Amino acid sequence: MRSNQAKVSVETAKEVANDKTLRNKAEKERRLREKNQNNTKKFIEERKVAAMKQEKEKEKLRKLHEKQLEDLTKDIQNVSEVSTPPEEDAGSVPAPSSTTSASPALPLL
Repeated sequence: MRSNQAKVSVETAKEVANDKTLRNKAEKERRLREKNQNNTKKFIEERKVAAMKQEKEKEKLRKLHEKQLEDLTKDIQNVSEVSTPPEEDAGSVPAPSSTTSASPALPLL
């Protein structure tokens, strides 16, 4: 972008220098100043547009990365849940086995 802007500035200077309608040095300098001001305005606008495009692209990538991170976190959680046994079975009370003697239940008063 900057090289193109430099080329335009050089071309503008050459145009003004070769313009036969400008009669004296003051007219040429005035015309060169006008063209340079117009070029500068265009260059600033080009840079603003480029910065806006870049910012949009950054925002788009940031959102994409957040979504990918979220999906990856969910996948990791799912894999870890599948690969480890559920913890609630380890702490549960074992069912009474048939080898223990069955005592009659006493009624509560």
